[in-house]
Amino acid sequence: MDKNKYKTPLAEAIHAKGFRQNWIANKLSVMPETVSRWTNGHSRPSALRQQKLADLLGKQIEEIFPKPIKNDK
Repeated sequence: MDKNKYKTPLAEAIHAKGFRQNWIANKLSVMPETVSRWTNGHSRPSALRQQKLADLLGKQIEEIFPKPIKNDK
């Protein structure tokens, strides 16, 4: 697999599970555009949603969000 195919580990993990961003958005009660921002690395979900995402994807939070982003608190 091309390592540069996905912008973020989150996007790669979603694809690997065969999930769609709309499905993730529905499960987390957010807009699909919000999930898009997460998968493009433009923003990051709350700690609670990070854990829910990790659980859905069968990953550790650190695997799908390995680096802090600029506006992370």
